Amino acid sequence: MNSQVRQATRQRLNRARGISVCLLLLLGVGCASQKVAPVPPKPEKPMPARVAAAQEVITRLQTTMMEIMKSGPELGYSGREALIMPIALESYDFTAMASLSYGQGWSKLSVEQQAAWIEIYTKFHVASAAKSRSEYRGQVYQILGYQEVPDGHVLIETQLNYPGRLVDFYTNYLLRLDGGDWKIIDFFAPPSVSVVAMRRAEYRNVLEKSGYQGLVSDMEGKMKRWNEK
Repeated sequence: MNSQVRQATRQRLNRARGISVCLLLLLGVGCASQKVAPVPPKPEKPMPARVAAAQEVITRLQTTMMEIMKSGPELGYSGREALIMPIALESYDFTAMASLSYGQGWSKLSVEQQAAWIEIYTKFHVASAAKSRSEYRGQVYQILGYQEVPDGHVLIETQLNYPGRLVDFYTNYLLRLDGGDWKIIDFFAPPSVSVVAMRRAEYRNVLEKSGYQGLVSDMEGKMKRWNEK
């Protein structure tokens, strides 16, 4: 009888020790009897070729702009403008951006007026970039991601990091395939604000007061002042 009691006691003690060890392991690395093999990370989804092609447009644009900014003061305004024009024509669909920015009155313009407007819009975009990208301050461009949006368009998300600044700048570029080439048709800076929509609202105010020729004269006047500074 005594031997049976002793045997039962030893069994209970062994079970208690086992539970204690398991609890200690759970607090550390887990109970050996419940150990589960780690789940391998899911492989990243490969970027679609069409997205990679659109992203390359943005990478090339940003790399070129960075190089121009590094020589900005030496180039001067007109020098920067001359270097920005080729990469801008390669990267942007200015015909689409100019017509969308002009607004509802676009279809009422003559063919000659439409052509002149596209030209002045393109020059103004480049001139504005030459004015604002005047020098390099250590800023770094970064591609953050992408979205495939309706109608076959692609949105490329980017960030411009300024060293020592608390706030960085985010710009999203909307591109579409045009004759085999990806072109920017709008950009959002910040990401909630369409530059095309913003300019359309700005131009509408001038058009209502001064008409087509007044808007063209206003833009030409700004570019002339920028060039004189």
